Amino acid sequence: WWIDENMLQNNVYLKRNHASEFEWYSQNGMATCVWELAIWWHERNAWVRHILMQHQQPDIEAYLKDTLKIDI
Repeated sequence: WWIDENMLQNNVYLKRNHASEFEWYSQNGMATCVWELAIWWHERNAWVRHILMQHQQPDIEAYLKDTLKIDI
């Protein structure tokens, strides 16, 4: 949900390997500024492009060199 006009507030849950239940990871919630979402989007796309789409040979070096080159 959105708070303070430009912050995306959310809760994060995680499920550890072999666990049967999710646990609440962010007890106070987490907030990301609308401007920071561009960084998150770039990071997501870089991970998909260099790691997830490279089934045989994930390219960690290319992922680490993939930087966001915009002003935010």
